[in-house]
Amino acid sequence: MFIKRGVCKHYRDSVLMGVPCRKGIPVLDRCDSLGAAIDERPCHRRGQGCFSCEFYAEPAAQELEEQARQFLEAMENAMRVRRALAAATSQPGPGGEIVCPICSGTLRWTRDVHGEIAARCENEGCVTFPFSENDDAPLRRDLLTEQRIGRKPPRLTK
Repeated sequence: MFIKRGVCKHYRDSVLMGVPCRKGIPVLDRCDSLGAAIDERPCHRRGQGCFSCEFYAEPAAQELEEQARQFLEAMENAMRVRRALAAATSQPGPGGEIVCPICSGTLRWTRDVHGEIAARCENEGCVTFPFSENDDAPLRRDLLTEQRIGRKPPRLTK
């Protein structure tokens, strides 16, 4: 869930595919039925647009700060897991297990016929690559290629 200033905190990108917002409002259907363009949706117009939405709510500064903290934590965890998997997956084979660098549980990984790596920690809510269906962001193809192309990972903090 990514929220930002000037956009309703209940909005999600899948609204553009006809999925209702987090308050259950079928935004796309309602805008289409009024003959309005999608850029007239109330989610980006402070609750006013092709229809008036009583659920419009700007994210509070505290919510934005918490989201930023969670994002940085997730990126740091992804980098730790990526490095551990890069070392483990450099050996040939269809898969294996390593100690999860986040929670010390068992991180199981597999390699498909195209060389793509999938991994999941045994502990619920810890680590899953590629991202689960409920997450908004897909796994980028180059997530585990640090060793292969000899590139250093981006610096996330000062």
